[in-house]
Amino acid sequence: MNGKMLTQNNSNSESFGKQVKQSGFLLLFLFFCLGATACRQSSMQEGELPESAPSSSLLELLAPSVQLPGGVFLMGNNLAGNPEERPAHEVELDPFTIDIYEVTNQQFRLFVEATGYITSAEKRGWSYLFDEKQKGWVQMPGANWRAPFPIDLGDQWVRWPVVHVSWDDANVYCNWAGRRLPTEAEWEFAARGGLIDCEYPWGNTREPQGQILANYWQGWFPEENTGADGYFLLAPVGSFPKNGYGLYDMAGNVAEWCQDDYDPAFYLNSPRKNPCRLVPSSEPVLKVVRGGSFLSAENADTGYRVSARFKRSQELSFANIGFRTVDKK
Repeated sequence: MNGKMLTQNNSNSESFGKQVKQSGFLLLFLFFCLGATACRQSSMQEGELPESAPSSSLLELLAPSVQLPGGVFLMGNNLAGNPEERPAHEVELDPFTIDIYEVTNQQFRLFVEATGYITSAEKRGWSYLFDEKQKGWVQMPGANWRAPFPIDLGDQWVRWPVVHVSWDDANVYCNWAGRRLPTEAEWEFAARGGLIDCEYPWGNTREPQGQILANYWQGWFPEENTGADGYFLLAPVGSFPKNGYGLYDMAGNVAEWCQDDYDPAFYLNSPRKNPCRLVPSSEPVLKVVRGGSFLSAENADTGYRVSARFKRSQELSFANIGFRTVDKK
């Protein structure tokens, strides 16, 4: 998968796209291919709230949210996808609010400036990128949320969703903001946008009437990325149509951390009411990742389907994983 960069609505887009292709570092959405590494502790303990918490009005300005009604929906997919998406089962959720957009670099920078927080990638000195020549993930020195790719990103960076953040980083941000990560069930309910038996946030056809409705890979991975959606790397949040609940980028752009610990068989015995799998552990665990990314390709990864489930170790960070938040209960 070839990272997607803005090629439309930007006067420097053509040269920028060339820089991306020449960089030699293209990303692949293959969460299942990487094992866990040694645990690194964040500078704040889990659940700790920094003193410099933002005002509610400032958060609303930076991260508008929408109230979702909750209710009963059919979670999972019996007909398509992978075995861990089965069986489809009824889930009942309480109402909740969720961010309209993925958390941006602008928002994350506000958090870092207020708290002095240092991310997992910054502590390690590297984060994961996909090397086109090696056709595999590499530990890229210096890659972090401030410098997600080895190229000059310009002003558009502030409107990009933040990446190279671990689940641990996202969790600390949520505590600071008085929020939390969505459960896997909440995320899927929100992604479906009120539709029943839908494959994507907009319906059952990937490109209805030839329209590309999300930032994902077009072409045959890894040989060709046509950039038909206008991007070769990340897209500014809100660049594609919203779903029925008014949410943007619930498919593609960046995959998103969820609150749950991952279990491929969880659907077999999942609680009906507000399910969330959390197993107490002093070691890093695998966390659920949802939504696919700008690296998802039809021939290699269809993670942008609403029922698709992936896993990642909570202490690792990648150039195609970000997050959004929901209200605390």
